Order: sequence, then C-alpha cells, then structure tokens
Amino acid sequence: MLPRLATRVFPRAYASLTSGLLASANARQQIATRTFLTTATVATPATKATKTTKTTKASKASKVSKASEASETEPAPKKTRRSSAEVQAERAAKEKAKAKAARAKAKALKLLTDPELRLKAPLKLIKIKQSEQPPKYASSAYNLFVKEHFANLRAETKTDGDAPYAKVFSALSKQLSERWNNLSEEERKPYLEKEQQAKDQYEADVAEWYKTTDPRIVLAVRAQKLRSPALPAQLKRPLPPYIQFHTENTHTIEVPEGTPRSEAIAYRGRRMGALWRALPEEEKKRRKEEYLKEMEEYRERVKQLQEDLKA
Repeated sequence: MLPRLATRVFPRAYASLTSGLLASANARQQIATRTFLTTATVATPATKATKTTKTTKASKASKVSKASEASETEPAPKKTRRSSAEVQAERAAKEKAKAKAARAKAKALKLLTDPELRLKAPLKLIKIKQSEQPPKYASSAYNLFVKEHFANLRAETKTDGDAPYAKVFSALSKQLSERWNNLSEEERKPYLEKEQQAKDQYEADVAEWYKTTDPRIVLAVRAQKLRSPALPAQLKRPLPPYIQFHTENTHTIEVPEGTPRSEAIAYRGRRMGALWRALPEEEKKRRKEEYLKEMEEYRERVKQLQEDLKA
C-alpha cells in the first residue's frame, strides 16, 4: 500500500506545487494537494494587474511627460514694452488728477476763509464754525440732581475703579432714580428753580443767536439737522384751522383709565373729530379767515428773508 501511495501522490503534489509557484506572480492559481489525511484545495492569492490599472498608469505617465516637455519647449511670457505715447498719456493722466485734487483743496480752503463764498455753497455743505452753532439745551431738574450727586455716589460705592463714565452711569442710574423719586417737594424745589433759570437763559441765548447769526447759517443748521433750537415766532408757519383747534382742546378729552397709549390717541382723535364737526359754521369760517391772514403775513416774512439773503 505504501509504495503505491508514494508513486501516486508525491509526484502529483510536487508537479502542482512548482507550476503554482511559477504562475502565482501574474494570476490567482489554485493548488490542489493530496495529503495522507484528506484531499483539500488551497487558494494562494496573488496581485493581479488589471487592464484598467495599466491604462491609468500609462495615461498618468504620458501626461507628466507631456507637461514636462511643454514646460521645456514653451518659453516664459515676455513683458510687452509700452510705447512712448502710452507712457506720456499715463503721465499726463496722473498730472491731471493731481491738479484736480489741488484745485479742490484750494476751493475748500477758500470756502472756509472767505465768508461770502462759504455762504454761497449748498446748505448741507456749508461748514459751520463752533462759534456759529446754536446754544445748548437747558438741563432739567433731574439732570441737575444727577450732576450734583453722581460723584458722591460713585465715591461711596468704590466698585467701578476707573471704568468709563457711560458704564458707571448705567450701573448707578437706578440708585440715582430711586433717590430722586424719594425726594420731597421741598427738597426738589431748588433743582426746579435752577431748571427754570436755565430755561430762561436758554431762551435768551436762542433769541440772541437768531438775531446775530446769518440767516444762511440758520438754514444750514436746520438742513444739516444739528442742535437746532425752536424757530422764533416770526419764522413759524401758521397751523391750519383744525390742527389749531385740536391743539387747543385735546387736553380737555378724558380717556378711561387703563387704556393703552395707542388706543388713547385714537380715542382722542375720534372725540376731537366729533367736536370739530359739531362746531358752528360761523366759528369754522372765522378760524379759516384768521388762518389765511396769518399765511399772508408768513409769506411776506419769508419773502423778506429771501431778499435779505440775496442782498
């Protein structure tokens, strides 16, 4: 039995093993071996280069070689030399822009120094000097109280260090408001008197400002939306009859308690409309005639102001 197995099994195994080793470099090959215990098929994997891989590698190599050849053969782009006419045109354009900027600067300086030219500029472009600006608004009693007690309250807390004024004020405003609300009428009286004095002084300063300031500057202040005081009586436009009637009698309308502000305004508007419609026609006619007369006087004042500006 043994001699028979030796002659049949070993030559087959040796032949298949050698052929498998030779073919495994290029393809997946199965090697069938027969052993003493059993017969099994053993699969030996091997890397297989497919057609796609070969073509991809070849295309990449060809692209790289073509790119290198192109870079070697194509010369670097040369800078085109500009003609003398182009250089002169560019130089002339630069000089023209520089001269234009210099003229604009000289014109702006002349507008600032020459009062007549400055006032002839458009209203929104007139440069208003510091001395020509309107007076500052008068401080209220509460603002005067805050200015007086802010430093003391800040010294008492000593928690903010050298923080900016705005942050410190927002932190202490609640305490200042509580102190103001807790003041009695007698304690508030000095601040209210100072407020009235400041208002009187402000009205006097405004009247002096309108009297001494050029009308063109006054119009420029209003056009540029600066700190513009109320217009004097001679420059105020008259109110139409219904608006004047509404202004005179709106405080007489009582609104039910607990009504929201928007609904209260609408309620007053409806009540004032009903009162105006119930007004006698003679009263309406009288108000309309007064309005037309005031408008004529207003137009005459505006016309006179325009003539003064032209002069």
